[in-house]
Amino acid sequence: MRALITGVSGFVGSHLAEYLQNAGAEVFGIAREPGASRGGVLFKGSILDVDFLRGAVGQVKPTHVFHCAAVLAGSTDAKLLHETNVTGTSNLLAAIRDSGFRPVVIVAGSSAVYGRPESLPVDEDHPFAPVTVYGKSKVEQEIVARSYFQSHGMAVVVARTFNLIGPRQSPGLLASDLARQVALAERGGPATIRLGNVKPRRDYTDVRDAVRAYAMLAGGGLAGGVYNVCSGISRPGQDAVDIMIAESHVLIEVEVDSGRLKESEVEDQVGSFERLHAATGWRPEISFEESLRDLLDDWRLRVATEAEP
Repeated sequence: MRALITGVSGFVGSHLAEYLQNAGAEVFGIAREPGASRGGVLFKGSILDVDFLRGAVGQVKPTHVFHCAAVLAGSTDAKLLHETNVTGTSNLLAAIRDSGFRPVVIVAGSSAVYGRPESLPVDEDHPFAPVTVYGKSKVEQEIVARSYFQSHGMAVVVARTFNLIGPRQSPGLLASDLARQVALAERGGPATIRLGNVKPRRDYTDVRDAVRAYAMLAGGGLAGGVYNVCSGISRPGQDAVDIMIAESHVLIEVEVDSGRLKESEVEDQVGSFERLHAATGWRPEISFEESLRDLLDDWRLRVATEAEP
């Protein structure tokens, strides 16, 4: 496998690069900044630059492309979300189409396209019902991806990933924000953790399980297909709070921060990974508790590094 990963220095992309390299693949990455890139060869540039993308695809001649470049799910910047998720995806697929190569393309989608589910667990046939601008941009991303399959016969596969957790996650999401605050408290920072609503239930999957799913879909996914990547278990955010507090080395108090509350909240979302399992044999292996412990240990290292002179 010659794999080209967009967003290779990000949360998902860096884990995917490590996984593929350990599996013996040749890995090439695209990123705006080098960051924590684990790719063998890095192309520094933007997915909004079509000429740059054509050059990268032409040099790599990939057998597989993993499109992981993304904006945080919590973003409300409609322009940025559309540019990255929709225009960026269209640019990448156009560059691949024009290259003459026909790699398998895995597009990292999101369960945000489902919004408030009509029934649980959610399968891939559930209609689009996004409640956020992020979710709407991911719907448009899928429409673009499907158009390249239908009009150009490209082997595009969409992985609708549910809530991810694990090492290297940005602090913009609940579990990582919580882990960062606990790590700071352990080093003498505020012992009061400020959080938003922790009652909504989500389907959490470890990022290392998710990238394994992407790799398996690269070999077993149906062109034009859509697959949920999820744990199949719904948990309230409070579970993460309880586990993190139990793991903390100091006494922690929790306070609700009204500024962190969301207007458009989905109360419960859990997915079915039956289609993914049938196609590839994949199932999650890393427990919720292990993911949170690894995330907290990762933040302990990051906070310690930031504190060094």
